[in-house]
Amino acid sequence: TLAHERAGPKVELVRLATQSPGYLSKEALWRELPSFVEALDAWLDTQPDAPDILHAHYADAGEVAAEIQARRGTPFVFTAHSLGRSKLKCLADGHIDEPTRAALARRIVFEERAIREAALIVASSRDEAESQYADYTHYAPGKIRVIAPGSHLDEFATARPTKAVDALLAPFLIDPDKPALIAIARPVTRKNLATLVRAFGENAALREKANLVIVAGVRDHIDALEPELADNLHELLTLIDDYDLYGHVAYPKHHAPEDVKALYAWARERHGVFVNPALNEPFGLTLLEAAAAGLPLIATDSGGPNDIIEQCANGVLVNPRRPDDIARAALELLDDPARWQAMADNGRQAVLAFDWQRHAERYHDLVARLLRPPRRSVLEQVTALLICDIDNTLTGSPMGVLAFNTWFAEQRGLGFGVATGRSFHSALAILSQAGIP
Repeated sequence: TLAHERAGPKVELVRLATQSPGYLSKEALWRELPSFVEALDAWLDTQPDAPDILHAHYADAGEVAAEIQARRGTPFVFTAHSLGRSKLKCLADGHIDEPTRAALARRIVFEERAIREAALIVASSRDEAESQYADYTHYAPGKIRVIAPGSHLDEFATARPTKAVDALLAPFLIDPDKPALIAIARPVTRKNLATLVRAFGENAALREKANLVIVAGVRDHIDALEPELADNLHELLTLIDDYDLYGHVAYPKHHAPEDVKALYAWARERHGVFVNPALNEPFGLTLLEAAAAGLPLIATDSGGPNDIIEQCANGVLVNPRRPDDIARAALELLDDPARWQAMADNGRQAVLAFDWQRHAERYHDLVARLLRPPRRSVLEQVTALLICDIDNTLTGSPMGVLAFNTWFAEQRGLGFGVATGRSFHSALAILSQAGIP
């Protein structure tokens, strides 16, 4: 493997050797962190210019970045993506084996340090910023900013069904032309796929109305998978057998990457619904993909789906622990073609609302401000403050916002703030959406 690889005009991948060159599972990577820190520190010594900032993704990288900051003073941004305490909550209802408990405890220690020492924390949703991070000792909402993940969604918006997908699903379904509830997720406990099977299996009207399609990764022999994945797949197959769902549920073992967009399109052509029943979803890029493809959503009310559905009005939020709620939401959507179509049309706005360019611009703006904080002399020039409410004062008139922004840009010595009952991140989100400073 190349130690250095040019990935673009401004991007280079650098692979640093650690003590153990062999493959390690992600749960075992922590053993290599000390030697990786040494390798990174030594590599930074060889660079003509020191980095302005590091961006650490996931808990292990947060620990590395905190160590480098302690040695060199280089600030870092932390993006957790999926927090250990949230996963621990999801697993609390079932048995947690000792290795899993130990791995999560170690991960949470790394996350606590990263949260305490990061200069900026990037969250994917308001739920993550305000609820999930709030479980940590060093929670500081003022250093957290919500930047919704971006994605290249155009290929999903233009997707069409394929013969490959027809062949993938045909062996499973007696009537493949019925509407389909479709879920695409790894079979980990947090994704809660078993509850979706229960919702389908326990509701005769839903079984009569629709098929269920679960795309749970790629596998050969179930027992060759990691224990958590194997256990969950065994549970899914047992439930399908217990409810006698053969001919009504598709659960293909293999699919190609290009089949994913075609699966969304296949479900859309049958006026189906995409379902994400996760116990907690930090954001949910599959929701964006499904929405861009023209599918209404049924999604967990815990996590990022709140932001997506609030902004796009393209689905229904449900309690993921209640199979009856999932089944009821599905039937109501399938029985109301006008509502289905309205949500499908609204979902296509996800292509505009969550595009990659907007994500990158927001991130760059935050990092630039972090590295160039206001000079004290600028702050001392403020001689008066304008404090406004947000809802129906600053918002409510797009022309008024333009006029205010033009007027405010010409004021010297006038500071600006808001007084609101909204949460910190809700206030930031509504101001950003309205185009207010």
